[in-house]
Amino acid sequence: TELPGIDIQRGIALVGGNEILFAKLLREFLIDHEDDIAKMKHAADHEDYEKGQRLAHTLKGLGGTIGAVRLSRVSEVLETAFKEKSSDTLDSSLPEFNHAMTEILTGLEQSFSGESIQDNTESDFDTTDIIATVEQLEKMLEEMDPEAEELAIRLKQKTGKSPNLKRVASKLVKQVGGFEFEEAQGTLDSLKNKLKDI
Repeated sequence: TELPGIDIQRGIALVGGNEILFAKLLREFLIDHEDDIAKMKHAADHEDYEKGQRLAHTLKGLGGTIGAVRLSRVSEVLETAFKEKSSDTLDSSLPEFNHAMTEILTGLEQSFSGESIQDNTESDFDTTDIIATVEQLEKMLEEMDPEAEELAIRLKQKTGKSPNLKRVASKLVKQVGGFEFEEAQGTLDSLKNKLKDI
Protein backbone atom coordinates (compact mmCIF):
# COMPACT_ATOMS: atom_id res chain seq x y z
CA THR A 1 0.00 0.00 0.00
CA GLU A 2 1.21 3.48 -0.84
CA LEU A 3 -0.08 6.82 0.41
CA PRO A 4 1.01 10.01 -1.37
CA GLY A 5 2.98 12.31 0.88
CA ILE A 6 3.32 9.73 3.67
CA ASP A 7 6.24 7.42 4.39
CA ILE A 8 4.19 4.52 5.73
CA GLN A 9 7.10 2.49 7.07
CA ARG A 10 8.50 5.54 8.85
CA GLY A 11 5.09 6.34 10.35
CA ILE A 12 4.55 2.80 11.60
CA ALA A 13 8.04 2.76 13.12
CA LEU A 14 7.31 6.04 14.93
CA VAL A 15 4.33 4.43 16.72
CA GLY A 16 6.35 1.42 17.78
CA GLY A 17 5.31 -0.83 14.91
CA ASN A 18 1.62 -0.66 15.88
CA GLU A 19 -0.16 -0.76 12.50
CA ILE A 20 -3.63 -0.49 14.07
CA LEU A 21 -2.65 2.69 15.91
CA PHE A 22 -1.04 4.12 12.77
CA ALA A 23 -4.21 3.51 10.75
CA LYS A 24 -6.24 5.23 13.46
CA LEU A 25 -3.87 8.20 13.41
CA LEU A 26 -4.39 8.52 9.66
CA ARG A 27 -8.19 8.33 10.00
CA GLU A 28 -8.09 10.92 12.76
CA PHE A 29 -5.90 13.19 10.65
CA LEU A 30 -8.41 13.03 7.79
CA ILE A 31 -11.36 13.75 10.11
CA ASP A 32 -9.75 16.55 12.13
CA HIS A 33 -7.68 18.34 9.50
CA GLU A 34 -9.57 18.26 6.21
CA ASP A 35 -10.31 22.00 6.56
CA ASP A 36 -6.81 23.10 7.53
CA ILE A 37 -5.88 24.47 4.10
CA ALA A 38 -8.72 26.97 4.38
CA LYS A 39 -7.88 27.68 8.04
CA MET A 40 -4.24 28.36 7.20
CA LYS A 41 -5.18 30.66 4.33
CA HIS A 42 -7.65 32.52 6.54
CA ALA A 43 -5.01 33.03 9.23
CA ALA A 44 -2.55 34.39 6.67
CA ASP A 45 -5.09 36.59 4.87
CA HIS A 46 -6.38 38.11 8.11
CA GLU A 47 -2.95 38.37 9.76
CA ASP A 48 -4.06 36.11 12.59
CA TYR A 49 -0.47 35.21 13.37
CA GLU A 50 -1.13 33.49 16.69
CA LYS A 51 -3.76 31.15 15.25
CA GLY A 52 -1.61 30.42 12.21
CA GLN A 53 1.41 29.65 14.38
CA ARG A 54 -0.60 27.23 16.54
CA LEU A 55 -2.02 25.44 13.51
CA ALA A 56 1.37 25.19 11.81
CA HIS A 57 2.92 23.91 15.05
CA THR A 58 0.24 21.21 15.37
CA LEU A 59 0.67 20.10 11.76
CA LYS A 60 4.46 20.07 12.13
CA GLY A 61 4.10 17.59 15.00
CA LEU A 62 1.39 15.53 13.34
CA GLY A 63 3.29 15.41 10.08
CA GLY A 64 6.27 14.01 11.95
CA THR A 65 4.09 11.46 13.74
CA ILE A 66 2.48 10.03 10.58
CA GLY A 67 5.62 10.10 8.44
CA ALA A 68 4.54 13.09 6.33
CA VAL A 69 8.01 14.60 6.10
CA ARG A 70 7.22 17.27 3.51
CA LEU A 71 4.16 18.48 5.41
CA SER A 72 6.12 18.61 8.66
CA ARG A 73 8.94 20.56 7.02
CA VAL A 74 6.75 23.20 5.33
CA SER A 75 4.63 23.52 8.49
CA GLU A 76 7.79 24.30 10.44
CA VAL A 77 8.63 27.05 7.93
CA LEU A 78 5.09 28.44 8.28
CA GLU A 79 5.27 28.29 12.08
CA THR A 80 8.38 30.47 12.00
CA ALA A 81 6.85 32.79 9.41
CA PHE A 82 3.74 33.36 11.54
CA LYS A 83 5.88 33.85 14.63
CA GLU A 84 8.02 36.44 12.85
CA LYS A 85 5.01 37.92 11.00
CA SER A 86 6.83 37.45 7.71
CA SER A 87 4.24 37.91 4.97
CA ASP A 88 6.83 37.22 2.23
CA THR A 89 7.65 33.80 3.68
CA LEU A 90 3.97 33.02 4.14
CA ASP A 91 3.23 33.92 0.52
CA SER A 92 6.08 31.79 -0.76
CA SER A 93 5.42 28.78 1.51
CA LEU A 94 1.62 28.48 1.45
CA PRO A 95 1.47 26.97 -2.09
CA GLU A 96 3.77 24.12 -1.02
CA PHE A 97 1.73 23.63 2.15
CA ASN A 98 -1.49 23.49 0.12
CA HIS A 99 0.03 20.93 -2.25
CA ALA A 100 1.37 18.77 0.59
CA MET A 101 -1.97 18.80 2.44
CA THR A 102 -4.03 18.17 -0.71
CA GLU A 103 -1.80 15.25 -1.66
CA ILE A 104 -2.17 13.64 1.77
CA LEU A 105 -5.91 14.27 2.20
CA THR A 106 -6.74 13.02 -1.30
CA GLY A 107 -4.72 9.86 -0.73
CA LEU A 108 -6.36 9.21 2.64
CA GLU A 109 -9.85 9.81 1.25
CA GLN A 110 -9.21 7.28 -1.49
CA SER A 111 -7.66 4.81 0.94
CA PHE A 112 -10.57 4.94 3.39
CA SER A 113 -13.36 5.35 0.82
CA GLY A 114 -14.29 1.69 1.02
CA GLU A 115 -14.66 1.59 4.78
CA SER A 116 -16.16 3.55 7.62
CA ILE A 117 -13.85 6.29 8.86
CA GLN A 118 -14.88 5.48 12.42
CA ASP A 119 -13.26 2.24 13.53
CA ASN A 120 -15.75 0.23 15.58
CA THR A 121 -13.45 -2.46 16.93
CA GLU A 122 -13.10 -2.60 20.68
CA SER A 123 -10.13 -4.96 20.91
CA ASP A 124 -7.45 -2.25 21.08
CA PHE A 125 -8.96 -0.29 24.00
CA ASP A 126 -6.46 -1.01 26.73
CA THR A 127 -7.08 0.87 30.00
CA THR A 128 -3.71 -0.19 31.43
CA ASP A 129 -1.93 1.14 28.34
CA ILE A 130 -3.86 4.41 28.54
CA ILE A 131 -2.99 4.90 32.23
CA ALA A 132 0.69 4.27 31.46
CA THR A 133 0.55 6.87 28.68
CA VAL A 134 -1.17 9.36 31.01
CA GLU A 135 1.58 8.91 33.61
CA GLN A 136 4.28 9.39 30.97
CA LEU A 137 2.56 12.51 29.65
CA GLU A 138 2.22 13.87 33.19
CA LYS A 139 6.01 13.78 33.60
CA MET A 140 6.53 15.43 30.21
CA LEU A 141 4.14 18.26 31.10
CA GLU A 142 5.95 18.89 34.36
CA GLU A 143 9.18 19.23 32.38
CA MET A 144 7.44 21.25 29.62
CA ASP A 145 8.82 18.75 27.13
CA PRO A 146 8.08 19.87 23.53
CA GLU A 147 7.50 16.23 22.59
CA ALA A 148 4.44 16.16 24.88
CA GLU A 149 2.14 17.10 22.01
CA GLU A 150 3.00 13.97 20.04
CA LEU A 151 2.26 11.81 23.09
CA ALA A 152 -1.01 13.68 23.72
CA ILE A 153 -2.07 12.92 20.15
CA ARG A 154 -1.32 9.23 20.69
CA LEU A 155 -3.28 9.32 23.94
CA LYS A 156 -6.27 10.75 22.09
CA GLN A 157 -6.15 7.82 19.67
CA LYS A 158 -6.08 5.31 22.52
CA THR A 159 -9.24 6.79 24.05
CA GLY A 160 -11.15 6.64 20.76
CA LYS A 161 -13.63 4.02 21.96
CA SER A 162 -14.96 6.23 24.74
CA PRO A 163 -16.64 9.51 23.66
CA ASN A 164 -16.26 11.03 27.13
CA LEU A 165 -12.55 10.23 27.34
CA LYS A 166 -11.93 11.32 23.77
CA ARG A 167 -13.50 14.74 24.37
CA VAL A 168 -11.16 15.32 27.30
CA ALA A 169 -8.19 14.02 25.33
CA SER A 170 -9.03 16.31 22.38
CA LYS A 171 -9.02 19.28 24.76
CA LEU A 172 -5.68 18.09 26.09
CA VAL A 173 -4.13 17.97 22.60
CA LYS A 174 -5.22 21.56 21.91
CA GLN A 175 -3.82 22.79 25.24
CA VAL A 176 -0.47 21.08 24.81
CA GLY A 177 -0.27 22.29 21.21
CA GLY A 178 -0.90 25.82 22.45
CA PHE A 179 1.79 25.49 25.15
CA GLU A 180 -0.88 25.79 27.88
CA PHE A 181 0.95 23.33 30.12
CA GLU A 182 -0.71 24.27 33.42
CA GLU A 183 -4.20 23.98 31.91
CA ALA A 184 -3.18 20.70 30.29
CA GLN A 185 -2.16 19.28 33.68
CA GLY A 186 -5.63 20.07 35.01
CA THR A 187 -7.23 18.37 32.01
CA LEU A 188 -4.96 15.38 32.52
CA ASP A 189 -6.15 15.11 36.14
CA SER A 190 -9.73 15.10 34.87
CA LEU A 191 -8.85 12.31 32.45
CA LYS A 192 -7.27 10.29 35.25
CA ASN A 193 -10.44 10.60 37.34
CA LYS A 194 -12.57 9.40 34.44
CA LEU A 195 -10.26 6.42 33.92
CA LYS A 196 -10.86 5.34 37.53
CA ASP A 197 -14.55 4.94 36.71
CA ILE A 198 -13.89 2.48 33.87
